[in-house]
This record gives sequence, C-alpha cells and structure tokens, in this order.
Amino acid sequence: MGITLDNASNNAVFIRLLTNWAIEKRISFDKNNNHFRCFVHVINLSVQAALTQLESEISKLRDLVNRIRASSLRCEKLKMACKNNQLKDLTLIPDVPTRWNSIYEMISRSLQLKIAIDSVTLNDRDLKKYLLTENQWAELEKIKDFLFLFKEVTTIMSGFTYPTLSATIPLYNILIDHVENVIGDVNVIGDENEEVIEDVDDESEANSGNNNENEWSQIIKNAAKICRLKLLEYYNKTNYSYLISTILDPRLKLQYYKDNEWGDELINDIQQNIYNKSYAVSIQSDQTETLNKEKSVMCIQTSSCGKFC
Repeated sequence: MGITLDNASNNAVFIRLLTNWAIEKRISFDKNNNHFRCFVHVINLSVQAALTQLESEISKLRDLVNRIRASSLRCEKLKMACKNNQLKDLTLIPDVPTRWNSIYEMISRSLQLKIAIDSVTLNDRDLKKYLLTENQWAELEKIKDFLFLFKEVTTIMSGFTYPTLSATIPLYNILIDHVENVIGDVNVIGDENEEVIEDVDDESEANSGNNNENEWSQIIKNAAKICRLKLLEYYNKTNYSYLISTILDPRLKLQYYKDNEWGDELINDIQQNIYNKSYAVSIQSDQTETLNKEKSVMCIQTSSCGKFC
C-alpha cells in the first residue's frame, strides 16, 4: 500500500497518525517507504522558489500583458498588428500566481508575439512606459529556456494512463543536472538520463541550445541555486520504493544505476534493504522456530524418561 500526497504539513500529520493506527491494527505500513510525495508539487515548490529571484524580470511583461488584455481596443490593435506582421492570430496568456507554468506560458506566448506587442506598445501613449527593451526580451527568452525542462517534466509526471513512479528518480536527476549546469557546477545532462524523456529530447535540445553557462545572467544563476536547494531537499526524502520501481521498469532496470558513478553504492544499499525487509526476518523466524522445536523434543524426551526412572 502506498499513498501519494502533496507536501502540506497536515499531510505529514496524517501519515504519522495513519502509521500509528496501522501498528495498532497490525497492518504493514511504513511511513518512510509507503509515503510518496507528489513530484509535480515538488517541482512547483522548486520553481516558485526560483521565480522569487526573477520577479523583477517578469513583472514588467506581466503588467503589459494585463493592460493589453484589459482593453478590447488594444486586443483588436494586437490582432491587426499580428496580421500586418504575418503572425498567427493568438491571444496573450496571463499568469496565475498559483500555477508557475502559467508564467512560462505567458512568456512563451509573448515571445511569439513580440513584434506585434512592441508595435501596439509604441503606438499607445499609456503603454510606452511598459515598452520592453531588446535586452529585456533576451532575458525573458533565457528565463523561458530555464523553465522549459520543468514544464516538460511536469507534463510527463501529470500523465494518468501510465505509471510514473519509476521515472521519478531519473527525472529528479535530470532537473538537478539542469540547474547545476545553469549555475556552472556541471557540464551537460548525461545521456543515460535523456532516455527517460526520449519523446521530448529533440524539442528540449532546441530550447536549451543557448544554455552555455557563460550566457546565463547572474539573476538566473541565483534563481537556479535556490531551485536546486529545494529539489535536493525533497530528493533526499525519496525512499527505496522509488529506487526499486526504477529497477523494475523495463526501460531502465538496474542498468540506470550502473551507468551513474554513484550507482554501485546505491545498488548495495538497495540489495541490503531488500534482504533486511524480505529475507532476514524470515530466516530469523525459521531459526527461532527450529530452536523451539528442538526445545520441545528435549522436553518430551525428558518427560518420557522420567516416567521410567
């Protein structure tokens, strides 16, 4: 039995109480290995933490988008500007504070309509103070690149028609490698990790083509550092069930861990854990049962001899 919950404090209390109840009812439930923290929620927490460092870069675009959307006349002007510049007739997307990916969508759509947005802004006296410079647009492009992989992993982990637990550890490692690459601590994401999201590899490469560490601004690097801390906080709370599910996944198997330099030690830990949980108790029980039988035989023999003495 396993339970997937988000990371609210009341859920931690629930798991603790459930564990106590299970012990009383003699039901097998391990709060460490049967509690699965929602990975999508972890991603949300990590990205939201990063976005606190990027607010100054995003707020001007947010204000501009909201002011254009709030006016039917400006929306019509945007539509005409799209037509005049041979752009698709798309609407601007507002961000929603509780959904980090809406910020990604707002930035991505605005970049698509950049020429039209600039045209509307330049020709509107009340919007000119919100006009974005080329450097600001370039920084928004890099923020989009930084967020892209989080968006793709969120999409994968939000699926309902396939199991996702086995992909959690590999995807954690992909995201951690990504933010460390932005910070400048590692070179590139390993090939073994890329297999897990093979259906989005090509698009990911296209969106990450400019991710040389020298091209990331310091503000994005600072955001990546905060994001990394949050990811590692919850990565360290994963349990053996995540690890074993990866081994049982025919796409990954034990080879996933063997392909990583830290894999051998982890494999030994997994094997020891399985032995302790599944075999050591059984062997100890068998030994105890054998010892009890031997004691019973000795008692019977002693009792029988006493009758004839």
